[in-house]
Amino acid sequence: MKNINGCDKSLFREVTSDRTSKSKAAIRRKLERIRHKLMAGGRLTAEEKAFLRRYAPALYELAMSMEREREAYEERLKQCRTREEAERIKMEKMVEMGSAKEEDAETKIMRMAQIKAAEETTAAAVNKKPSQTEEEKKKQKAEKERKEAQKLRERKKAAKERRDRERTEKELREEEYREKERLRQEQEVRYMEKETGIIYGRPINSTVGQVRPLPGAMRQEVVFEDMDEVYMGGGEFAKGLAAYQAVLQEGGQ
Repeated sequence: MKNINGCDKSLFREVTSDRTSKSKAAIRRKLERIRHKLMAGGRLTAEEKAFLRRYAPALYELAMSMEREREAYEERLKQCRTREEAERIKMEKMVEMGSAKEEDAETKIMRMAQIKAAEETTAAAVNKKPSQTEEEKKKQKAEKERKEAQKLRERKKAAKERRDRERTEKELREEEYREKERLRQEQEVRYMEKETGIIYGRPINSTVGQVRPLPGAMRQEVVFEDMDEVYMGGGEFAKGLAAYQAVLQEGGQ
């Protein structure tokens, strides 16, 4: 294989075909500088890429391929979660590089240089990544905090349910107490009515007093015309009171 200054001739056009004002020697020197830059892991400028596209299209395509490979490799390293993961990716890349048997020695050197440069560029970011042990501890801590938060939510829920249950039971007890109190009062009223002879709605006739209904009420009143007294009551109460008053009047006579 014919070389030009140690570089594969297939990567370059014949300089003699160039019709610019630049000398063949100047073009070759610049191509050589670009080649050495790639072998040192450097990145090409836009002007250098344009120069390669014009004078060495094959080298230009190789440089673009290596640039895309380098960018993808750097991104993978940056996206690693741990330093151990980054080391695994580096090992995989080395195996991949070693298995590329169809490449010539110079291309392998260029690719390897670009890969090493990518590792150096991302070294600071990779070193900031936690180790696998630290990551596991972080996961364990996060899981512990999650479980504790879940337990706290469950305790709060149980406490709320307990308060709601206690409030409901209290309301039921109060309602039961009010109902018992109402029944007790009704029983007392019925007892008093029975003891005092108050019977609603029954007309009472008395020889001494005049019995008449009270307006808007079921009770009756007894009016004793010979006395400035009005007794409220009804039923047996009115009858007994009238009879008692009659006995008093007869005794007085």
